[in-house]
Amino acid sequence: MHPTRLDAMRLNSMFDDQKKEKMMKELYVRFMASVMPVTIDHLMKIVDETLHEKYERLHLLLSSPGGSVFHGLSVYNFLKGVNLLT
Repeated sequence: MHPTRLDAMRLNSMFDDQKKEKMMKELYVRFMASVMPVTIDHLMKIVDETLHEKYERLHLLLSSPGGSVFHGLSVYNFLKGVNLLT
């Protein structure tokens, strides 16, 4: 017995579902600002939202002219504890 067109469509649908399950939910975030309380607070909120939305990986793209050492160390320690970063 030969597979029908409907059977082929079901098979494709099964493969698509498996691909979706294997696809990783990831997010890219660009941080291009000075390190200061307002910008670091915003970055931490984005990372928190990413955790709550069940992302598996977070790509953080940084470019900063510098700023507050205290807030830089705070965000470093915060990000170090997050298991989403690449």
